[in-house]
Amino acid sequence: MLARELGAVADRITAILPWGSLFRSVVAPEPESLPQIAALCLPGATVEIVFSYDEQRDGHFVLRSGIPALNEDHIFGVLPFAYQNAGLPMTAVEGISQEELAGYETTWAGRLAFGRPRKVWRIRAARKNG
Repeated sequence: MLARELGAVADRITAILPWGSLFRSVVAPEPESLPQIAALCLPGATVEIVFSYDEQRDGHFVLRSGIPALNEDHIFGVLPFAYQNAGLPMTAVEGISQEELAGYETTWAGRLAFGRPRKVWRIRAARKNG
């Protein structure tokens, strides 16, 4: 849970390859998780989330965490409604290439970008004005 004292302070939030509770918050959001992220955003703030999931390599974590199947039905069908309801309507949701992932220049992005191929997704959203 995020501290309420922070208030709306961010004009941009970026989460590159989140894991654990942040991963759950952005891909299997409970009713309070995305609104907490939205509460950090100033009106018009942008949100970018890049995540990867491979059922064979990551499935044990998903089952243990109660995250639903991360398939295209969930990513394109369920998540847009969750983000919209939180005040963060999506502006784009797309698969990205391993080469694009390497452009994020984090250690973990580099490992995944140059490892075995896997699906990588990018969500872009924006905080509603007002």
